[in-house]
Amino acid sequence: MMRFNLLPEQDRGRSQARPDTLRFATIGAWALTGLVVLGTLFHFGLLREAREEARLLRPRVDALRMSQAELASLRRANDELEQEIASVHSSVYAAENEAALALLTDIAASVPENSWLENLYVAAGQDVFADGFAGDTGELSRLLQSLRQARGVAGVELTAMGRVSDTDGPRREFSFWLTLEEGRP
Repeated sequence: MMRFNLLPEQDRGRSQARPDTLRFATIGAWALTGLVVLGTLFHFGLLREAREEARLLRPRVDALRMSQAELASLRRANDELEQEIASVHSSVYAAENEAALALLTDIAASVPENSWLENLYVAAGQDVFADGFAGDTGELSRLLQSLRQARGVAGVELTAMGRVSDTDGPRREFSFWLTLEEGRP
């Protein structure tokens, strides 16, 4: 193997590095090593503190987890109660509708064949106002009498009656109030 020295002849055999450079490099290497060791120790200290803090917080975390479980249980129970309340409300609403439908069925059954109701208004759950037409006063009288006998009706008051002409003959236009018994729709 052959070696060639490419340095000029006056520099051959002498080191290019100055003694101060080597000293600074050594000091720098020691300083860097010291910084690495200090950083490592600092991070180990932080790790120890974090573990100690986690150990101290563990009972509180466990208590919070138990509280969360209890809260979730209460929320489920609350949801179940809300569903029950909604079910009760819907059944009460259905019962009220059944009573209202029964009243409307009774009113419809009371109307004679040659008569009809044009408008039917329910006022605040206690009174019903209606107007319509009847073939003659006999039919109107039968309508009022059958309304008085309907379930849940406390009273019937004829408020207006008039005669109108129609192609089929004279008719009676009328209006009346139904007063309902307490607790009816």
